[in-house]
Amino acid sequence: MASLHRICCFVAGLSWCLHSSFGHAEPPQVSQNASVSIVGVIDQGTTLQVLTVLSKLPRRLDVTIDSPGGHTPAAEMIVNAFTSIRTAGTVVKCRVTGKALSAAFWILQSCSIRESVPSARLMAHEPYAMWVGETGTYYRASLPALRDLVKGLEHDSDALANTCATRMHIAITDWHKRLEPGDWNMTATEALKQHALDSIIPPLTS
Repeated sequence: MASLHRICCFVAGLSWCLHSSFGHAEPPQVSQNASVSIVGVIDQGTTLQVLTVLSKLPRRLDVTIDSPGGHTPAAEMIVNAFTSIRTAGTVVKCRVTGKALSAAFWILQSCSIRESVPSARLMAHEPYAMWVGETGTYYRASLPALRDLVKGLEHDSDALANTCATRMHIAITDWHKRLEPGDWNMTATEALKQHALDSIIPPLTS
């Protein structure tokens, strides 16, 4: 967890955080290119993997995405990291090789370049809370806890909308309307028409 915190400090504050967290008097070595895969359920392990690669300060980052989504806080940290390094001049090129659903769709929209293979599936929806337990298990939550939960969901919804609506060139109100019925499923072709992708490319051959 300590490593995750230190790398996140770097993402938020670039050189200052690297200096203060890692104790380097000189600036970090800059790499030209780097790559990382976001595959499977997105969690803190995914975030740590991505941020570790970003600590090399690549000029270009190639990201492969094939994910059903996952934990919203983990995804938001990746989105914020990609936004920060793009502002600093790094090109983040993301390619969907299978699916980019839910939180993975959010991450895709934070990339500089958004590509997919023709068979890719994309899906977006509003953030939600879910309790999972054994059959017959009951959960109790106080009113303050529920208020905190709603506040967190509102934050997630706003952050998601700001990223996605901006990249897809639609109003935030229109974004929310599209998600009112539930999941917004898109083929690669539809995603291209909706400006959720920049291009559709042939799959890589071995």
